[in-house]
Amino acid sequence: MDKCPVILALAGLFALSATAGRINPEQMIYQGAFRLPDSEPYETGWYWGGSAMTYYPEGDISGIQDGYPGSIYGTGHAWNLFISEISVPIPVLSGDKNPELLNTAETLQLFTNVRGDLFIDSSGEPLFYEMLRAGMEYLPAQGSQATGKIHMAWGQHLQEGNIDPSHMWCELDLAHAGPCGPWTFGHYSNYTTCNYLFEIPVSWSESVLPGYRLATGRFRDGLWSGRGPALYAYRPWQTDYPAASDTIQDIVPLLLYGQAEPWDQHIFSDETMCMNGFREADEWIGGAWLTRGEDSAVILAGTKGAGSSWYGLPDGTIWDEEDPSQEDPENQRGWWCEEFKSQILFFDPEELAQVANGEKQSYEVQPYDSLNIDPFLFAVDSIQQKDHICSVCYDRTGNYLFIGEWLADNDKPIIHIWKIDQQDAVHQKIEPDDFTLFQMYPNPFNAVTMIRYSVMKRSRIKLDIFDSCGRIVLSREEGFKNRGIYSIRWDGADDNGNAGASGIYFVRLLVRPEKSGKDLYLYVKKLILLK
Repeated sequence: MDKCPVILALAGLFALSATAGRINPEQMIYQGAFRLPDSEPYETGWYWGGSAMTYYPEGDISGIQDGYPGSIYGTGHAWNLFISEISVPIPVLSGDKNPELLNTAETLQLFTNVRGDLFIDSSGEPLFYEMLRAGMEYLPAQGSQATGKIHMAWGQHLQEGNIDPSHMWCELDLAHAGPCGPWTFGHYSNYTTCNYLFEIPVSWSESVLPGYRLATGRFRDGLWSGRGPALYAYRPWQTDYPAASDTIQDIVPLLLYGQAEPWDQHIFSDETMCMNGFREADEWIGGAWLTRGEDSAVILAGTKGAGSSWYGLPDGTIWDEEDPSQEDPENQRGWWCEEFKSQILFFDPEELAQVANGEKQSYEVQPYDSLNIDPFLFAVDSIQQKDHICSVCYDRTGNYLFIGEWLADNDKPIIHIWKIDQQDAVHQKIEPDDFTLFQMYPNPFNAVTMIRYSVMKRSRIKLDIFDSCGRIVLSREEGFKNRGIYSIRWDGADDNGNAGASGIYFVRLLVRPEKSGKDLYLYVKKLILLK
């Protein structure tokens, strides 16, 4: 039997956004968030913490009962960056964005200084005076190792001069951490290497770079790390006791928007070596290598600048290095943009393989998609607010992505969770940063599904659901909605209350911004009803 002409027209009008082999933003289903436990003393606990975290699949086996097993190791206050282990509670969707309504994680291991005597200079003082950059990732035992390790990268905002040691590991038992290192990361600049850190899947590593199981990198505002985020694949040590002060040698750049000279802190770049949309004020702070079935994506998350950028103060003042009389009473001097958004960039692992194989330059790779996650965050209250999010980690088995939101619970972060789904979507994104129709869940559904969407500016919303022949089954005027996340419950019934038949449906969202009388934004996604 031929398909209805209307569904063919819809398929032609709204191209499938899912590309074979890639994970797309539409596959990320928001689950909710949870709080971190109170911890003392203040200067070593979760307050002003959360700059790095990693998921440990065998951490909290009691979580199997609630669907969220495993645990998370994370860093505490940025002054000391001690590490604690916590459980993963059931996330909560809070329409009011009230942290007090969220479930709270339980402490499994108390905060501990796992660095021991590492990163100490000849006088016994900490090597880093402003340890504002950190990355960590759990990796199972490699080679002849008897135990899995927590691999870490440490750095500071200003790190001019010689290339400093930056990487180490410790054991999972924080009371007996057995820190090992520190290691210099080849001859590469600390401004490109010592922040985010995440696992490379076995399948990609074995086919492209055998033994290279970790990815690390950094983006330093300005042009210090090139015109985009840097990322390297490297082979971790294969024994339990590598020599102290060794230099990690087996390194392959995957992303570098510029050219690096050995032992030089500066990255040389020009406009031909630029990531699309690059701004000097960008701040990429975390990443993960997502896998879902045969699909995959490398993501980098952080705060993305938009509009013009400048070095100076947030009010638009350009800093004049020659004028010592300028005032900066709130210590805000730095790179600024007209607007900042929390954003996830999606990169194709196949392109990174081409870079590793010498078939493409590291600065030729561009993100194939992006996702603005500000609608989910609790504490974004200004378009010029920086540091929306603080860290990222990933549960590959459960396909959960965890993202920490900076200072969202008074002085503590909260953790947001997304589920990576396998649904394809019929979707046209006209203004991806302002309005989003999220993937319905569950989909396919039997009894009830939730249709959720976000609005970044006050707009009038209308929702239509079509059957496979283009007939409108349900039409709802939602009226004007302010900025936020909204949901609609649908049980498959039409406007007259008649139960729908099994089959394919299309959900359409019409959005008309209040201050625009003619602009109309339209989204369509596929939904399957099974009875």
